This record gives sequence, structure tokens and C-alpha cells, in this order.
Amino acid sequence: MPVIDFKKVIPKILTKEDDCSHFTCGKKLIDDFIHNEAVDFQNERLGVSYIFQYNGEIIGFVTLSMADLQKRKIEKY
Repeated sequence: MPVIDFKKVIPKILTKEDDCSHFTCGKKLIDDFIHNEAVDFQNERLGVSYIFQYNGEIIGFVTLSMADLQKRKIEKY
């Protein structure tokens, strides 16, 4: 396994210009999401995907979504 210099990992919000077609984590459901659905998911304001690039290659991503946050569980401040 190659050593990654994490100081050189660049996080950024996914855009339609980003080519994620070569990214794979080995899980079909996750790969299909980033290849085919993540941009639309963002455009529908269901969540935001951040990709992590190293030497110009996407090495990972995370999608943040508030879909399961229930208002009644949020304390008032």
C-alpha cells in the first residue's frame, strides 16, 4: 500500500466538472452513488459531497446529509 502524505490531500466540494469515473472503493452501491447520483443529490439540496484528491486523483469522498436529523431532538438555545 502506498504511503500518502496527508498534507498534500486536497478536499473540495464536488462539482459537475469533477471526473469521478475512475474512483472505486470496491462497493458497487457506493461507487454507483459517486459516479451517477452525487451531483444530482447536491443539486436537489439533499446533501453535499466532498472529494479528497491526492496528486490529481480522487482517493475518497464523503457525503453529508441532514436527512435523519429530527427537529424535536434539537434543543432550543
